[in-house]
Amino acid sequence: MSLQAADAVREVDEEVTLLAGAFNRMPFRLPAGFIRELFESGAMEKVDYIAFHPYDTNPARVVRLYEQFRKVVDEYGYGDKIWITEMGFPTGGWYPSRISLKKFPEAVVKTYAHLAYAGAMNLLWYQLYDPEIRTRTGMRKSEDYFGLIRSASDPTSKGSEAFRLCALYMPNTTCYALTRKQDGIPGSIQAFWFKGEENSSLVLWKDGIGKKRLNIQLPGTGHKRLDIVTGSEVSIPAEIRIRVGRQPVFITWEGAEEDRPSFSRN
Repeated sequence: MSLQAADAVREVDEEVTLLAGAFNRMPFRLPAGFIRELFESGAMEKVDYIAFHPYDTNPARVVRLYEQFRKVVDEYGYGDKIWITEMGFPTGGWYPSRISLKKFPEAVVKTYAHLAYAGAMNLLWYQLYDPEIRTRTGMRKSEDYFGLIRSASDPTSKGSEAFRLCALYMPNTTCYALTRKQDGIPGSIQAFWFKGEENSSLVLWKDGIGKKRLNIQLPGTGHKRLDIVTGSEVSIPAEIRIRVGRQPVFITWEGAEEDRPSFSRN
């Protein structure tokens, strides 16, 4: 956005939020030099936030790319002012970030959890529906397969229930990464506690193959385990033994207790 355009917009609306970008990897690495030149030229001095599209081949690489970007823009005071205005994975086509339909829901949850913990703001998925008529080309185009739902006429969920759970339980919370040292979490397990004022949630999964059994003691009341594929929920006791594998376990409860969930393997 030019400085003149920023001034013109603010003349019309003094309370407007100005967003600049959107930056992305181009094509194999972050264009750090170009981003620094924009800031150092003064082109970004009148914007409130900056937009970033952290597309990569899996959730772990997405968050690494985000952290690289945050490190660069933090030099100019924007490390905590990043909006994710696009992110996602195609379930078809030729892009190297393509993932299977079976793994798509877990990719949605892991990406949201990682980016929320990293401090990203306003996480927007690209896109809601796959198009009705896919591009007719010699090679299938990955742009036709980013939807959370198959199409408007075929509302079969690809990952919409996973997205719904993230959108429902992760915003307006404080996200904590639970650790082996403080919480007794095995090193192969990723665990994120989303603490809200009235409701909290726990998302955890195991990296690599196989599963681990964990005993979990949850604070609060009204504990539920949610299925990231179907969106269904079942009530569970505050003290439960579960098997944790590659697909994220999603648990919610009521109450704003300061107590952290506790874990043991015995």
